[in-house]
Amino acid sequence: MSLIGGVEMSLLSLGDLINQYREKANITLSQLAELSGVSKTVLAKIEKGETKQPAFTTWKKLSGVLELPYPFIISSFIETADNP
Repeated sequence: MSLIGGVEMSLLSLGDLINQYREKANITLSQLAELSGVSKTVLAKIEKGETKQPAFTTWKKLSGVLELPYPFIISSFIETADNP
């Protein structure tokens, strides 16, 4: 069990991770879409678990808005790419 940016990381899906960071930032899905340049539809699919391997460019966009630690983003991207 570990905390990154105040969010517990154990057993979180990518969608749960994005959702928790978004809620921590106190922004709506629509606001995140506007701030990140990632469509609300794509964000909703990630949070619902329908998109399990978001593009690295999507991760980069979200990381800036949600203040996700960059090393975590890289390791998460690699992990999801290795384990579809």
